[in-house]
Amino acid sequence: MRAAWPGVSAGAAPAGSRARTGDGGLPVLVADACFKTLSRARGAIRWRAVGARHGWNRWPGALTLLRHDRYRRGVLCASTALSLCMGIGTAAADDWSVGTMTDLGTVAGDLASAVAVSADGSVIVGQHLDSMFLPHALSWANGGATPIELDTLGGSYSSANAVSADGSVIVGLASIAAGPFHAVSWTNGATTPTDLGTLAGGEGYGSSAAAVSADGSVIVGSASNAAGYSHAVSWTDGATVPTDLGTLTGGNYSSANAVSADGSVIAGAATNAVGYTHAASWVGGATTPTDLGTLGGQSSYANAVSADGSVIIGTAQIVSGYQHAVSWSNGATTPTDLGTLGGTSSSASAVSADGSVIVGSAANAANQYRAVSWIGGATTPTDLGTLGGGGGQANSVSADGSVIVGSAANAANQYHAVSWTAGTTTPTDLGTLGGSNSNATAVSADGSVIVGSSSTATGPTHAFVLRTRAAAPMQDLDNIYLSMPLLADDTAVAFDRQAGMLSDMLGAQCRVAPGASWCLDTTLSGFAVSSQQNALIGRLSLGYALSGEVTAGLALAVTAKDSIGAFDIAATPAFGLWSTYSAGGAAGTGFQADLAIAYGKTHADITRGLGLDNVVAVTGTADLATLAARAGIGYGLQEGQWLLTPSLALAAYRTSRSAYDEDANADFPARYESLTSDLTTATLSLGGERPISDRQRIGLNAGIVADLDYGKAGLQGTSTIPGMGTISQTETLGRNKARPFLAASYAIDTSPGSTLHVDAGISRAAYGSKPGLSLDIGYGTAF
Repeated sequence: MRAAWPGVSAGAAPAGSRARTGDGGLPVLVADACFKTLSRARGAIRWRAVGARHGWNRWPGALTLLRHDRYRRGVLCASTALSLCMGIGTAAADDWSVGTMTDLGTVAGDLASAVAVSADGSVIVGQHLDSMFLPHALSWANGGATPIELDTLGGSYSSANAVSADGSVIVGLASIAAGPFHAVSWTNGATTPTDLGTLAGGEGYGSSAAAVSADGSVIVGSASNAAGYSHAVSWTDGATVPTDLGTLTGGNYSSANAVSADGSVIAGAATNAVGYTHAASWVGGATTPTDLGTLGGQSSYANAVSADGSVIIGTAQIVSGYQHAVSWSNGATTPTDLGTLGGTSSSASAVSADGSVIVGSAANAANQYRAVSWIGGATTPTDLGTLGGGGGQANSVSADGSVIVGSAANAANQYHAVSWTAGTTTPTDLGTLGGSNSNATAVSADGSVIVGSSSTATGPTHAFVLRTRAAAPMQDLDNIYLSMPLLADDTAVAFDRQAGMLSDMLGAQCRVAPGASWCLDTTLSGFAVSSQQNALIGRLSLGYALSGEVTAGLALAVTAKDSIGAFDIAATPAFGLWSTYSAGGAAGTGFQADLAIAYGKTHADITRGLGLDNVVAVTGTADLATLAARAGIGYGLQEGQWLLTPSLALAAYRTSRSAYDEDANADFPARYESLTSDLTTATLSLGGERPISDRQRIGLNAGIVADLDYGKAGLQGTSTIPGMGTISQTETLGRNKARPFLAASYAIDTSPGSTLHVDAGISRAAYGSKPGLSLDIGYGTAF
């Protein structure tokens, strides 16, 4: 799935999870409390006639039962349907066509509509009208084009209003045998509803469920009390008795219309002491509503709330009596007027996961209602255009706000389902099922599944689904989980590679020959650890003799592009400063000391899931930077022809990776916080050099590098992976804290002051049992 990021973390799979076999024998994971996902589904509702909700008021005999009208919003979550072998994905939805409408049919009647879709697009809910024009709740799952009728409580009608993010909980209402309707839920594929009861008990009172949180743990709606008044209510954690959410002081009525991702923010309306309806909210488990005010008129209404609970939207009456679209942000209790297109009225229907995109309709100066959007806190609507006709309506928006769906009139004044993508203000006609009119009512979180209703070639209206792109392949959830520790391990190896590159820079010094003032050395270095990492470095070092004992200089290097597991690392430029002290000058005898600092920065494409069976790899890009410093001391001893130099050096490295997001258009992307790892090492060595002719020298160097302090690489962040909403993963590799090394060198003076040198070495790698091999070829000159 594709996702935005409201910052809501998910938990692991709860105890009590169990497998069941759904339609067609597909095993899926179900639970009394399903996986919490990164964000939650929510809906906006308002009281109106069922007929008006779906355009059925145009047909004789349309039912006029008052019920909640829910506009489905974009949500943020990953699919939690798993096969018994832990496969996950939406491959079954391939039965729904890509780019064209699929007729979802109807049951025992001619009229049907789809009103909501789960975040991953795998479950669609709606209703159809029977021959008596009574509604019956329906669902479609995993690519099926045949509706499943959801039962009543013994009565004659039912309605599905909302579905949880993972599709496991459907909520709505169903009539009982005695006549009234009760709020119900259908869970884990069941077609028999669970009665959620009323506030008064008994058969003469009603209730309705309007919206549900992403994991299905919080349901909101309304229920009648013993006095016959309808109050906003909630049901939490499987409760079948509603909790009364009260009214404004002195009022009699209230309704809960929408709920945030985690169930902590509920939005709706309540009457005050004089009987006016005001938008209201309930936050953090409150059972008394907060009055959200009006625009100077008598009434207001809250339709929806963003996934993160930060933005509530709805309508409010201005002084003249007209209704304007409004929003309340970050706990505000005074509405912000979102204006019109020059006409009298406007309304807000849906809001993106983080509240940054609001959609709805607004009247222009000609009093034509047009689809509109408000982006990034705008208080003036943007006209989204039509298909050549006068009107339009935006009904739903994807989680990140990039896909808006609704309807628009063409030149013949026929309304067609349309979409707007990537900020466009010209609608794309989605067509019909052969008839003249259609309407897109909801879109999945990633914008890939659009649902609604359309007239057919023979006249009746049917539900439709349209996929904008092919379904994601089935993935192995175990291997998706495994991708995180593997990525943490690859991060550790990549960090070690960056530290190694800077270690090479810290030793990039040159010698000023007697009688010269400057030295210049160019070197091509190669390092490799079998099947783990390699590096090719071009380096230049320039030094100046400040005195006979002290030389200072700078070093420049470029490390070639490299691939390490998940990391495709670009070429890395680096620079450094260094200075050396030799009591014996160019002879190298006596007390020796050196100081160096170096810095390198690059970027890497990081691909999680490479090489794992049944996992679709997902990529992001991040910067890598390393700062290093070194201080060393030694003592040069002339023993015969050998110049022996025992030495001790301390080095510190700080490697960081910037925060980054994986591709939001991929399935199950993650967002990672920035990462920093510190390493401190001590190197104890004994080096020796001797001439083998007037122009040639050989050298040996042996020692050990020991980690004094090491901060393990790890991952912190959030993801849309089911059961892994919060990422906290440390590298699992065992690091070799003590690493012996042995190196040999050969140098030949090609001319006075100029030297060609070759160095080869073997060392224990920081990770694994394979040795690290190095080879340097360089040319130095003094002048």
